[in-house]
Amino acid sequence: RGFMDPRLVGLLGRKIAERLAPLHARVQAPRVHGGLTPGNVLVSPEGEVFLLDCGLAEVVRPRSDAFISRWFFAAPEQLSEATATPASDLYSIGALIFFLFAGRPPFAAQTGEALREKIAAGVPALPQMPRWLYAVMAKLLSSEAALRPRSAADAARQISSAMLAVEAGPVAAATTVPSRVGSPTAAVPGPGEGP
Repeated sequence: RGFMDPRLVGLLGRKIAERLAPLHARVQAPRVHGGLTPGNVLVSPEGEVFLLDCGLAEVVRPRSDAFISRWFFAAPEQLSEATATPASDLYSIGALIFFLFAGRPPFAAQTGEALREKIAAGVPALPQMPRWLYAVMAKLLSSEAALRPRSAADAARQISSAMLAVEAGPVAAATTVPSRVGSPTAAVPGPGEGP
């Protein structure tokens, strides 16, 4: 199928971060999604992004590897400690950016132990991805939580800044993308054409 337009990938990544920002920024009761996967990110025909299971999908440490694919988008600290934080959600944004561009998760394995080993080896090379998008994604996918952006709002700003720094023509007004990041399709406006 080829690779998704990197500008569209950046736009969707930014919108996911913007959806998470108010949850993370709650003063009295900050919330963490904790379980972002392609299956719980929806895109409307107008290009709006919606996150399902917010606050309910926190990943818990598995007792077996039966559902290991759910962990392909989880931060490494969740694999070892089963504790989701705002930084864990930022890692998942990076994994979703990789998935949107390449059509596969950045790391996959048959067991949790093997998955941890792959994550520890570093972000895989993806030469087809433009350097500006890879740099943003790699920072989100840092195995050390402290090296990721400071917040979801900061992640959204970094993605926007990277997109603005690149000289590129407009994405087609109606580009076909998954309406559920892992299934049917819907039209999403290009940068500057939607909310």
